[in-house]
Amino acid sequence: DLPLLYLQGGSIVPVGRMIQYVGEESLSDDLILIIALDEH
Repeated sequence: DLPLLYLQGGSIVPVGRMIQYVGEESLSDDLILIIALDEH
């Protein structure tokens, strides 16, 4: 189970695969952006 995540409006949270070092990442890895909209 993951803890709840509360975001302030206008926040952007990148979510992707956990990597141990820079050379391990790849351009084919998916990156998800969680965007919390604000009132404006």
